[in-house]
Amino acid sequence: MFKKISIDVDIHPLSDKVVLPHEVLANWAGLSTGDVFEQSKPLTLLLTARRQGATGAIGTCVVGIREFSLDDKEAILLPWLVAQRLELGNDLSEVTIEYRVFSELPNGTSMQLEPLGVVFWSRLLAEPGHGMDDSVDAPLPAWLQSDDEHVRAFLEARWNNTLTSVMAGDCLLVSTAENGAAAEELYKFKVLRLEPAEVVCVVNTDLRLDVVRSVRAPTAAGSEVEHVREVVGQSGRTATVQLGDVVHVLPGTNEMYQIDTRGERAVVEILCNDEDESFHIVGGTSDLVTEEFYEITSVASAAKESHNGKNRGNCIPIDSSIRFLRSCFSSAPKGSTFSFTVRPAAEPSVACITSADEVCCEYCGNCILKDTYMMHELHCQRRTKICDVCGKKYINTRVKPTAHWHCPKQDCGGVGDTEQSHITHDRYCHEEQLCEGCQHSFANAIELGRHKALDCPMSFHYCRFCQLKVLHGESTVESRYFGLSGHEYHCGVKTVDCYKCQKPVRRLELASHLALHDHERKVRGKNTLILLCGNVNCRRAVSSFSNDHNLCDTCFGPFYSTEEDLNGKRFRIRLERRYFIQMSRGCGSTYCKNSACISSGLASFPDTLSLMKYVQQLLLETDYYLCVDEATTRRKLLADTFLEVSDAYASPWVYRAVDTGAKDVASVEQWLKENALAKSEL
Repeated sequence: MFKKISIDVDIHPLSDKVVLPHEVLANWAGLSTGDVFEQSKPLTLLLTARRQGATGAIGTCVVGIREFSLDDKEAILLPWLVAQRLELGNDLSEVTIEYRVFSELPNGTSMQLEPLGVVFWSRLLAEPGHGMDDSVDAPLPAWLQSDDEHVRAFLEARWNNTLTSVMAGDCLLVSTAENGAAAEELYKFKVLRLEPAEVVCVVNTDLRLDVVRSVRAPTAAGSEVEHVREVVGQSGRTATVQLGDVVHVLPGTNEMYQIDTRGERAVVEILCNDEDESFHIVGGTSDLVTEEFYEITSVASAAKESHNGKNRGNCIPIDSSIRFLRSCFSSAPKGSTFSFTVRPAAEPSVACITSADEVCCEYCGNCILKDTYMMHELHCQRRTKICDVCGKKYINTRVKPTAHWHCPKQDCGGVGDTEQSHITHDRYCHEEQLCEGCQHSFANAIELGRHKALDCPMSFHYCRFCQLKVLHGESTVESRYFGLSGHEYHCGVKTVDCYKCQKPVRRLELASHLALHDHERKVRGKNTLILLCGNVNCRRAVSSFSNDHNLCDTCFGPFYSTEEDLNGKRFRIRLERRYFIQMSRGCGSTYCKNSACISSGLASFPDTLSLMKYVQQLLLETDYYLCVDEATTRRKLLADTFLEVSDAYASPWVYRAVDTGAKDVASVEQWLKENALAKSEL
């Protein structure tokens, strides 16, 4: 029983994990009836609050335990959220709290939530009941209203080390800060349904989350609640674009494209745009890229040419990390044709590819026959105007557009031909923007879009370690040092066992750890000497030979003799006899692949004289043609098959791979990647 109750409103007020005295842990450790920590995983308690002199309980609540750090054995530290669930009120002088281990709490399997809106922490402190009903102070931000996946990822990131149990009918208050810490804006969700019970555990369980699509937000008067529909602007289609492809975009469409740059630097170039330059491209490393969430954009790139009112030539360089592009329209499109291409960075932007009898016009960029080029040039020169300030070409016109403008801002370089293009340029490049997630201000919308994609703690990304779509999280000195988001750093400090050395390694250091193994592989490979058996049917890889004939111990075994053979004469006699037997009677094995054995079907001789001539010819060669067992034959066939398929590795390494137990081409390749030196590394 606890009589000295304290409420935590500063550190972890929105958690349900309580802080207990040291003595509770000592008492549990000394119990002879069994291990308390085995009864419930995680350990959960059922708290019952009572007031002295009153009958019945004030309230009950299921909680988790944060730590055992209090010195007073009658003290307990309750988070503000737990105090509200117990309905303790402000007078705690006559309140006592009883507790017991609650092992009956089932793991949750399914939860249905309805996002309600935003409530302010300052108002909750003044009006605690405001957090327990359905009322809200503001609507949810757009990123939580637009996609249920955002809700799932946000809750997954914020519930970690915050909540232990959830009750059906409760209103959940989720902070944008971690571990249940308070923030001025709290997101409120109503628990509509739970399975398999009314109260479930949400730790160490796979929970299926169903988010009700309609969300509630206050009206302008703030007195009533209305439903807000979900609006999804993307079509959900993703097309694949290769280098050199020309992509045609329908007016007003918002499409996703996955690009394959083959690991090279490339350039995205707009080939056809309207006079307002309403069409632009945004890109990023993941499929989360949107018009307001990107790493690169063409909106600040000026068109280089205008042909009959159609602009072209906006270029943005990209590296191999940019894998997704999205088409966007900043204003109402005026044309019916829009297109772009992705080309290698080293390839110049040309409008045509000339043949031997053609010339590319320097004014319009079209391919013209040499015989008519002079007339075309005179005509084209008169109908092409070039701006003296920005160098933009106006093809097939006699005058420059009167609305042509240049941005007066220093080092900007923005140009355009219409008032709408000027408005769009100012909106994207010169109007200060505020991030809704972290409340930081930025000089323009382009910087804001990059911030949302790369830095904003309240924006989503795919964690490189857990592969989930989660919030970036607050960055720290450590996360910035490693070039990670806040979430990725917390995820990356968890350890995994290296599959090579079995040592525990932090996830964020696994790449460098494996690079060390790779360096060791290269050093070991350069210091490794591999010799191949001289038998063409064996080719067993060894580090040294125990005889003077370059044969492995298995192949040399039948020729071994205790008699001294300094000049190799005795070995030559035995070898000649072996060849004669192979080509006259054979080895008798159906699997034989020896070209010098009649059992293989690869050799036949009409008479003994031709057989003897062939034997004498074999004796002059440095290689040997000896029959081997079936296992050796299979290994040799596997190695030869791999060498025909791939030329990346030298043959000694391939034969070493099959000798170590590789059973197929895939396992041979895997062994070579982890142990051998490729030809390109020599």
